[in-house]
Amino acid sequence: GVAALDAYSKASPDDAELAEKLAKARAQYADKELEELKLLVKNYPTDLRRKFQLGLTLAGRGEHQPAIELYQVAQDDPKIKPQVLEAMGKSFLALDGWEDAAIDVFRQALTHVIDDSSETALDLRYGLLCALQGKAASERDADAADEADRLAGAIAMKKFNYKDIQDRRKDIKALLAEMRG
Repeated sequence: GVAALDAYSKASPDDAELAEKLAKARAQYADKELEELKLLVKNYPTDLRRKFQLGLTLAGRGEHQPAIELYQVAQDDPKIKPQVLEAMGKSFLALDGWEDAAIDVFRQALTHVIDDSSETALDLRYGLLCALQGKAASERDADAADEADRLAGAIAMKKFNYKDIQDRRKDIKALLAEMRG
């Protein structure tokens, strides 16, 4: 199976044939997993968690449009709504030209966060920041850039080494300086 090939591959990192077999086995496993999830969603149409899981799996494969459709249904489960909205925001962000939708979804998700200092709240603010930064860059929107700058500062004050926050803040500052001439 995949685990055995993985172990052999680690023992022989220079074996290109083995690496290719491992990649093929992983792809087959992922395809089987996807088919199984689709079957579960079909057999349990009211199970919103399964729809969310299928959406995550599709998004992980770069299939963001069908993932968004599943998220839009799965968000009706109040227990997983913030996670569903975060995933939906990321999928909108992955599609070109959908920054406004991503911004709306991340803002909506933040209203469902109970603990404002949680990791989830930080992740949602970061998603919103990325969407605002994308909008600012593509549309030369100074308001979006200003809000992204404030968010980047707030995130850095909470967790200075969070993801690529320092680089993002530097890029946003440069964009603002360029827009202000």
